[in-house]
Parts: sequence; structure tokens; C-alpha cells
Amino acid sequence: MSHRADSSFFEKKREWSKQKDHHIEYYLPPYLQKVKELGRPILLVDAFAGPGTYDDNQPGSPIIFCKAAQFARERGINVEVKCIEPDPDLFKKLQRNIAPYGFAEPIAGSCEENIDRIEKWAKSYTVFVYFDPFRPTQLRWETLQRVCSLANSMRSVEVLVNFHAPIFGRWARQYLTRPLPPLDPQVEDIDGIEDSLASVSDSLGPSDTLGGDWWRGFFDNEKPFPSQVFEFTEGFKQKLQRHIAEVCYADVKVAAHHSVPKYFMVFGTRNHHGLNLMNDSMVKAREIIHYSGDLETVAKMKQILYALVPHCRQGQVNIDTTIISAIRQFPARMSQTEIRSIIRDLIAEGVFVRTGKVSFNKDSICQPDSQAGALF
Repeated sequence: MSHRADSSFFEKKREWSKQKDHHIEYYLPPYLQKVKELGRPILLVDAFAGPGTYDDNQPGSPIIFCKAAQFARERGINVEVKCIEPDPDLFKKLQRNIAPYGFAEPIAGSCEENIDRIEKWAKSYTVFVYFDPFRPTQLRWETLQRVCSLANSMRSVEVLVNFHAPIFGRWARQYLTRPLPPLDPQVEDIDGIEDSLASVSDSLGPSDTLGGDWWRGFFDNEKPFPSQVFEFTEGFKQKLQRHIAEVCYADVKVAAHHSVPKYFMVFGTRNHHGLNLMNDSMVKAREIIHYSGDLETVAKMKQILYALVPHCRQGQVNIDTTIISAIRQFPARMSQTEIRSIIRDLIAEGVFVRTGKVSFNKDSICQPDSQAGALF
């Protein structure tokens, strides 16, 4: 399947595309620095590459990949880039745009047509795969599952997926003959929604793309559409976790007050180190229109920490492990540094007791037994 026939999508880089791309911009440098320790060559795969740049000269994901790889290569890290694109016209532009980067290879064809290659690459490379389909139907569950399952074969494979949950939601409601939510710019960014919905309506239905009918229960009810979209995304996360150990996601909104995001960026990795790095990258990307340290977010994080930390008579928990657990429950809202700062404040206030003086992250904490009830 190709992109929109007139390629108008690539005339100008929209604000939500910039926010989306910030996730890879912020993540790749620390990721490459971290995984070089594995001692294997590293491969960055852009599975839905597009032309590489927009007509207004803003970089697309292939150029972001290439620049991150070039920076790492200049510091002795062995990194290569593969960019996959099925549309012949866009592929020609892609070839021209990444030609200056000798370590980058454009590959013609669809993601599905190249899935065998990705599996082969994972045998000899540490692999990061970015799935950013133009239409929801371009990425089938079977393809994503095959790639994620590689991470359970003692291979280092990570994935970042642009998940079109709101479009899936409208498609699902239409398929179930339920009323479609009105297009309200106060609720969500409405640019392109009708075109996106039209592009999927002639396909076989959501189950064909999503790998079964597990999605039905999220939309065949009377809940508000924003709630349905978020719960559906959580269901997608849980489905993905059957194949890759750590999964988190962040919403991409055009405006902070929108209750329906444009997309969700869903990330999967086999270990908590990748989860921590991506969480911090997601927080940084969100700060374009959100403030991660707002009072509501801080209060929610304190509630989570209070639930995670036992009373001293029941035991104690490692601080670093507590931060990881908090990120799993409340991802893409606060960075590791911000969570660590909250823990320090709670220790200073006597809410938590620090049991050890080795180093902050390696020490443990508990709640003093004198505290009878919740403080938040």
C-alpha cells in the first residue's frame, strides 16, 4: 500500500509530526550509547520511511535516524540504517535524501515484504525498529508480533510503534454500526481524520489488522469516546506484552486540553534499561505542550510510590527498583530524575525512611511503622 496519492502529507511537517519525531530524536543518542556495550553492530530500521524530508525541508524519520547514527559513528559506535519504502515516487526521493549517508540503505518494498530481512538482521545486529504507518492497515498484527517475538530469543530487539488508536476507534464504531463521535477541534485535532477513516473503510475490518476481535469490547459500549481510546490502547499494550517484556506508551496531542490524542507512541523492549530511557525521552517530548511536574501529576506519582513502598515491619524496597515500578504504572509522565526528587522529598518529610548510606539508587526505603494511613 502506498501513501496518499498526491503526497500532500509531506508538503509541510505538522506540529504533531514534530512531537512524534522527538521521541526518536531524544531516544536514539542514549540508546546507541547504551547498547554499544553489547558488542554487536547496531541497526536502525525505519519500516515506513517516506521520502526522508518534507517539502519545507524539515527532516523526516530517515534523516533523524541518519544524523543520530552519524553522530554515534563519529564516536566509534558501529551503526547502520535501513529505510523501507514501498511507494516508487517516495522511494526515489528517499534515495536522494539519504545518499550522503554511506551507512544508510534505502530498501524498496513494504514492511511486510521485508519482514524476513528484519528477522535475519536480528541474528547479527542489535536492532531498533520504528513502525510509523501512514494508514493503520499498513501494519498488521502478525508483522509486529513476529518482530517483537525476536526479543524473547535472547536477541536485543526494540520497537517503537505509532499506534493510530483514535482512527481504529472510529473504524471500530463504524464497523459495529455505532454512532461516530463528532469532529470537535476542542476535543482533538481533526486534520486528516475523514481521509484516514475513508482509507480503512474499504478493508476487511479491524480484526484483520489487529489480529483478532479482542478490540470489540472496548468500543461496543456506552463509554465516552476518549475513555474508549485510552482503554483500547492499554489493551494493545497488554497484548504486546505477551511477546516483549516491557511496554509503555505516550499520547501525542496537538494541544494539551485535547482529550483524544492524535496518536499513541507505543514502545517495546526486553529489559527495564530501555524502558527507563524511553520513559525519559517520552517525558521530554511531552514537555512541548505538557508540563510533567504539574501538581496533579506529582500527586498521582506520590500515590503510586506510597502504594509501592511497604512499612518497615513488612520489609523494604530498593529505590532504583521502586522508580522502575513507578514508571511501569505511570509511564511518560515524569522522568527518573523527577521521580527520584519526589522520593528524596518524601524521605526528608519523614514519609519514607532510607535504610542505608551506600548510594541513593542502591539504598532501600520503607514507610515508618508509626504511619497508620495513606497520606495522599
